[in-house]
Amino acid sequence: MRAELGVEDGTPGTMELARVARAVMLAALTLGLAGPAAAGDRREPASEQERGANPDAQAVAHDGGHGNALDCEATAIPGVSVLCVHGEDPPPAGADVDEKRTVAELATDTEATTAAAGGVTSTSCSGDGTSGKRVQAIYARASDVTDRSAQVVPLIREWAAATEQSFVESAAATGGVRRIRWVHGADCALDVDVVTMATTGDDSLGATIGALQSAGYSSASRKYLVWVDANVYCGIAQLYADSDAANNYNDGAFAMYARVDNGCWGYSYPPVEAHELMHNLGAVQSNSPNHSPYGHCLDDKDVMCYADGPGVVVATVCADIENERLFDCNKDDYFHTNPPAGSYLATKWNTANSSFLHSGPGSPDPPDGGSEDPVVKTSYSWWSGQMTASAHTVTKTVLPTADGTLTARLKFTGTKAARLRVYADDVLVEDVRQAGGMFVVEVDVTAGAVVKLRVGADTQVKWILRAYYPTVVV
Repeated sequence: MRAELGVEDGTPGTMELARVARAVMLAALTLGLAGPAAAGDRREPASEQERGANPDAQAVAHDGGHGNALDCEATAIPGVSVLCVHGEDPPPAGADVDEKRTVAELATDTEATTAAAGGVTSTSCSGDGTSGKRVQAIYARASDVTDRSAQVVPLIREWAAATEQSFVESAAATGGVRRIRWVHGADCALDVDVVTMATTGDDSLGATIGALQSAGYSSASRKYLVWVDANVYCGIAQLYADSDAANNYNDGAFAMYARVDNGCWGYSYPPVEAHELMHNLGAVQSNSPNHSPYGHCLDDKDVMCYADGPGVVVATVCADIENERLFDCNKDDYFHTNPPAGSYLATKWNTANSSFLHSGPGSPDPPDGGSEDPVVKTSYSWWSGQMTASAHTVTKTVLPTADGTLTARLKFTGTKAARLRVYADDVLVEDVRQAGGMFVVEVDVTAGAVVKLRVGADTQVKWILRAYYPTVVV
């Protein structure tokens, strides 16, 4: 899905003017995302009237699942950067943008997500839960989509906790503490609003923003993190191209929105919710040391880094797979709680300084005081992609810290049967064959073993494989 390239300047324009505007915007994009204004032209944040005038009047970083494209539009608000939407990118390991996961499947996948976040299942408190700048969690659906809020909202609370844990662990890497300033109740429980939109409300980000604003979700003191029960995008979020450290547009000049659709809810490597929210906070700027052309970074592994366009090359600088859950691999592009004097993040916009984050304590301790047992995390999911090949094999060596059972989930379409064979050190330990649908296989894993997962299916069968196992972190 892609928006049409166009110009919105508030007045009728000729085709020639539109062509000139497009040329100017694309020229700016060859140098990175265009800034909101020249240094001498900066102004105070827009008024409430301006904020509500054009719900699409912010730059957009777009993370979906179907191909590459780049579209830009001018903004109706003077001094604010062009609206840019870059096209569809691969979803996380194990995710399928087109897959509408059932509540049971979501709950199963959430177990792995929670384990990867160290078992954290609740978000932190800050102040009274409503005042000041905060992130509002929303479950949204179109009116022609079944309401699953009763089952999904509890899972959103766990996904939000895992999202926050990416900030906590990233801040700890630079000696600091950062948590998300959520909207929450007096009991500290995350507030998840449920919004029903018109039947077209889930068709695009612009439609979703319009529906939310009509429902009153338009405060400049909010980032709206929206779990949309649809299968249009993987994730999509607004991002201002503004690297100024002071009065940054990403820090509350306008209401901002991040959307994650059903197929990508609650994954860990990378966490889509954390990725989109970080866009809303202002990452990654086009003049940072390791920026990509379209709002990401080039020094992987990192929540925000990947090859986001033709010819873009990403280097693996932080090899540990856990870095796929964490921000700013080199701690020099967009997130550092104590950057060195004179460095880019000491002088430019640093999302660790966002007013939407806090450095207070975490969620309240459980009634029993918690467990002293080692933290068990889930290892990286193995994924061979969305395939129609007749056979495919994924081979991995089990980590030395493995502790427990490997779970492999194969989901497939079509009427033909699919087959999954699991080998450990070349010994066949599981062989399952089943007609259309999904099946789950569990096998004990031994540290250091070479595990092969081999899928066989008819070429008309589309399938996706996800596998993971727990590892101990002391």
